Amino acid sequence: MSSFKSIFKFKNSMDKWLSDSELHPSIQLLVNNAGIMATSSRPTTEGYDTMMATNYIGPFSLTKLLLPLLKNSSVPSRIVNVTSFTHRYASLRKFD
Repeated sequence: MSSFKSIFKFKNSMDKWLSDSELHPSIQLLVNNAGIMATSSRPTTEGYDTMMATNYIGPFSLTKLLLPLLKNSSVPSRIVNVTSFTHRYASLRKFD
């Protein structure tokens, strides 16, 4: 979830799997459950902070890419974002 390359790779794999199968091209449930607690700032290959990319930017980007498949479901789709109380133990850092 921390790199756009891996997010696009997953989306392409999902599209291929759906096109190769005889299933209706839709998703009924998306669970965003990636999360890390980084103790130091480390940039991703795209230049974002790894913790921000993994916990926020990645899930948002994946959800946006999969939204057409979620909307294409014959039953109401759900998006679940799993979070943690770990942020209570972090100190405030400046993000540029």
